Amino acid sequence: MHELSLAQGLLEQVIDIAEKNDASMVTKVKVSIGAFSGVVVESFIFGFDLLKLEYPLTQGALLEIQNPAPVLHCQECNKEVPAPASWPRQAASCPQCGASNLIPCGGDDLMLLQIEME
Repeated sequence: MHELSLAQGLLEQVIDIAEKNDASMVTKVKVSIGAFSGVVVESFIFGFDLLKLEYPLTQGALLEIQNPAPVLHCQECNKEVPAPASWPRQAASCPQCGASNLIPCGGDDLMLLQIEME
């Protein structure tokens, strides 16, 4: 389960930032998990909730996750469009030029967005 090691890495980053800012407690951690990241969100939450208890700074931290909608890039006209809900099961076409030569654009990241601390 690689989500556990991802949660561990996130917590280490959060603790480092909290210590550098002389925080006594982290109250919220906000992350973005892209649709193409390969992260199983439920497993990541489980790992975070389990591992946060090992650190006094993060024991009460809430995890907030954003899942941005996937974006596709048209190879013909260079327009970026939101991926339809049926994608990738059904092919999508560009609303600007009608081409079906669309590739995923970004969305493969796990990004720390914000830390709230006291």
